Amino acid sequence: MIKELYIIVRSLYKGKASKEQYYLEIGTMLLRKGTGYQVGDAFDLPITKKGKPATKKVWIANLFFDFAKNKITHQFTTKNPLNENKG
Repeated sequence: MIKELYIIVRSLYKGKASKEQYYLEIGTMLLRKGTGYQVGDAFDLPITKKGKPATKKVWIANLFFDFAKNKITHQFTTKNPLNENKG
């Protein structure tokens, strides 16, 4: 993680970025690393089907930081969001 942070800061320095751009890029990297998950990661969600335990495969479709609630929120989908746009 330190190496990635160094690469980001070095490229911003060479590009003569503003202070706000530094904060945005570093904050984005820290949020992405802090979640531990990415869009398109699959999960087996436990459900109850006719009284028997079962699982349903779901994917993370949307992952973002909600500043109003100060937490990371997500949405699940039953289709892989990374394969939907392929034509």
